[in-house]
This record gives sequence, C-alpha cells and structure tokens, in this order.
Amino acid sequence: MTVKTKSVQKINKKISYLSKSDAIVTPISWFEEEKKNIDRSNDEWIKWGKNDNYPEEIRNITLRNYVAPALLKFKVSAANGKGWMLYKTRYEGKTEIKEPVKNSEIEEFLEKIDFDSYLSEAITDLEWYEILHTEFIRNKGNKIDNFRHLETMYTRAAKRNAKGKIHKFFYGNFSDKRVDKTALTQIQAYNYNEKNPQSKFVLRSTIPTPGYLYYPPATWHSSVLWMQVSNEIPKFKANGMMNAMTIRYHIEYPSDYFEEAMPEELGYTDEDRENKKNEIFQQIDDLLTGTTNAQKAFYSSFQTDVQTGKALDGWKIHVLKDETNYDAHKGDNEQATSAICSSHSVNPTLANVILNSSFSSKGSELRNAFKIYTELYTYKTRQLVTKPFELTKKINGWDKDIKIGFRDLVLTTLDENPTGSTNAL
Repeated sequence: MTVKTKSVQKINKKISYLSKSDAIVTPISWFEEEKKNIDRSNDEWIKWGKNDNYPEEIRNITLRNYVAPALLKFKVSAANGKGWMLYKTRYEGKTEIKEPVKNSEIEEFLEKIDFDSYLSEAITDLEWYEILHTEFIRNKGNKIDNFRHLETMYTRAAKRNAKGKIHKFFYGNFSDKRVDKTALTQIQAYNYNEKNPQSKFVLRSTIPTPGYLYYPPATWHSSVLWMQVSNEIPKFKANGMMNAMTIRYHIEYPSDYFEEAMPEELGYTDEDRENKKNEIFQQIDDLLTGTTNAQKAFYSSFQTDVQTGKALDGWKIHVLKDETNYDAHKGDNEQATSAICSSHSVNPTLANVILNSSFSSKGSELRNAFKIYTELYTYKTRQLVTKPFELTKKINGWDKDIKIGFRDLVLTTLDENPTGSTNAL
C-alpha cells in the first residue's frame, strides 16, 4: 500500500519535488550507473548505460527541450563552417599561408563516398556524443575503396582484450528492448598493422574522459538534470492553464427575483422564468466580454426596507482578483537555460536562444564570442572528423601535404565590410 504524503509530489520516475523545502530529489547520475554496469556486464559487448540505451535517452530528453537542440544545431553548423576544401600550407617568413589546391584523384574519391553527407553525419555525432565511428572497406589492392559513418547510437564496443584494446565493435539496432545478436554486424577495430591489412575495419575517434574506458560522456551531458527540470516547467504551466478554473467575476442576484417579477398569478410558468433567467445571464455575459464593451458600465437599482431603511438584495457584480502566479518557475526556467547554455560553452544569443541574464547581446561582444568559439571549440571536432581522410591518404599513398580545411565565416563591422562578414580558411 502506497502511503500518500501532502508535500511530496512525484514529477516523473526519476524526479520528486518536496514542496515544504522546495527541494528536487533525483537518483545518482547515469554516468555512475554506466561505470557500475561495466563491471557486471556478461555480454560480448559493453552496455552503454544501465539499460544499454543511454544514447537514446539522451536524444529523447534533448529533443523535448527547447534550448539544447538550438545549441547543438549551432555547434554543428559552426563546425561545418561554410564548407570544406583541399589545401596545402606554405610559409612566407614566419607567416603561415593556406592555399587551396586541386587533386582529381582525391576529389573523385570524396565525391564517390558522398563526403559532404559523411561530414554532416559525423560532426552531428561528435557534437551529440563526442564519439565517432567510421567503417573502412579496402579493395583488392588493399587500398581504401570507401569509408562511411556508423551512427554512434547503434554502435557498441566489445570488451577490451588482454592487451587492453577494444578489438571489435557491434553495429545494429540497440533501440529494441531485446537485441537480436544474430542481426548485429561485428566489425574489427583498426589494428594499425599494415603488414596484415584488414579488408574491413572501424576507426573510433573520441574526446576522452578520465575513468571512462568505453563510453566517455560528452561534456554537455552534465546538464541532463537541468534539461529534465526545464522540460517539466511547460507541463506545470500547461496543466495549470488547462485544469485550473479562473473566475473573474462573481454575480449575485436576489433568490426570489424571478418569482416576484414573473409570478404564477400572471400566468408565468417555471419554463418562462428559466428562459428569462438564461436571457439575462447571456446579456450580462455579453456585457462583460469583448473589445466593443470595454469601459462600459453596469447599472442596477434596488429597493429599501420601508421599516429599517436598509437596502434590499439586488443584482451585484463582484470583480475577483486573479491570484494566479503567472511567473511561477520563471526563475527556475532561466536558471536551467543558463546552465544548459554554459554546459555547451555557447553564448545563447549565437544560437538564437532568448535569455534574460548576464549573457551579452552587444554586437562587438557577440563577434568576439563567435570568433572564440570557431577558433577554439571547433578545432577538436574538425580534427577528429578529418582523421578518416588522413588515414585514407596514408594508406592510399596520396600527397601527404594535402589536407582538408574548413572555410569559416568571419563577422566584421560594417565599416570594415559592407556585408558585415567575410570568409577565412
């Protein structure tokens, strides 16, 4: 039997609200569960999260949030820049100059594998999970014939071997409650041994986190709890608006008004009185609503007791004060939004997130924020996403001086450039 309590409100399976102390109670972080799960896993692959569906849970919580998807979209767009290009580096004195180059063999290869789509998918995975899996396939001459992105959500790592290496990966539908092992594809991890080349292998690229040997969490996942809190606030407001009865007026009338005005002696029936009552109520309702009735007044007369001189009951309209707190949780929502933006290291204005806080929206400061983000935070994502190209270049014997770079948008003042922006490599 469940004991009912007045001050404990269950928000969902993971969060409870204590109304007396205004406290939120949650379970230990999923990250802790993931580490414990590694020790007790008996499957061929290492489970990702308690129920082996951590990526899916992150996705579902994120897509219900109104802030995080905009931040992730900005980060993916910033990492993509204004497109990629092949280039070589030369120096004039101490000045480094990147010059665009053409190479038909490389360009044909990248076009064949649809490199644009690969970059879009790979960068998205890196920004969401900070883990990237790429599958390589060799031709009969042991050169790389193709490489493609494997979605992180559907990829799991095998247990490390005696040398401490992840020697293979499992790829398939891990969204099902019961995973069909026979439907999973097993692919060997790249072994860096070109003397015995693998016909097919997976290269994994991650941003490491101390203590996480298999699935290092993305930095912004630290804001998962804040996203859960933020996701519940609209529900509170919606429930309040849909379920609460907001009464604006209290209308009083004498209980015997219609009996005295329409007596039976004059031939009036109960139905006549009820119809008249509804007619007057409708007239009052019409009077109190609508823009055409603004500033109108309601007049009523009443009789007095001939003996006492006191007023007898008459029609009265009482305006009731709206006690609804429309700003409830406003502070909580702004605090959650600020925490989510901070975990992504993105000024919310850059992602078009509206927030009344200390984040600046001045043009010069936003230009600096955009410059810092593109120069500092896109570097690692771009380095990881171009690793498959670098490996392919090495195995296929392409010009080692050719690299892939990204064109960036550089925001300027109108004095510097009438368009307000320019391009840079």
